[in-house]
Amino acid sequence: MKIRKATIDDLDRVIELDGFLYDKELEEFDKTLNKDWIITGGGRNHFRDRVLEKDGVVFVAEEADQVIGYVACSISDSAPYRKKFKLAELGSMFILENFRSQGVGGKLIAEFFRWAKDQKADRATVTASAGNESAIRFYRRNGFENYDLVLEKEL
Repeated sequence: MKIRKATIDDLDRVIELDGFLYDKELEEFDKTLNKDWIITGGGRNHFRDRVLEKDGVVFVAEEADQVIGYVACSISDSAPYRKKFKLAELGSMFILENFRSQGVGGKLIAEFFRWAKDQKADRATVTASAGNESAIRFYRRNGFENYDLVLEKEL
């Protein structure tokens, strides 16, 4: 298994994997997600920009010439109400189920951290659905700590 930067030739596969992530999130955690975003210009443009390294990057995990997972990352300035710093965001990550618990996620996240340091980021952030306990445990094992808590109420 190897980790590498995605190329434009990987774009359709990354979007397909992100579709699997959306399916899981919609079914188990967040009924408000708009899966159409992935296949319309919004999602395609988002991932294309990351693949082309416009304020971000996508890394893919590859096994036997098959992309089995990805992590999409971006870099930005901190929110205007905070002290000024560079923030690296792990925007989305997905690994095919039969390749989980084999170290793939750890390798992808390590590549994200290396990239963030190369970008001179001061902090890293990731968002997970509150009910996705396995993802939250994974991110905590990889050094992320609780920071904000966002609460919502349907009206």
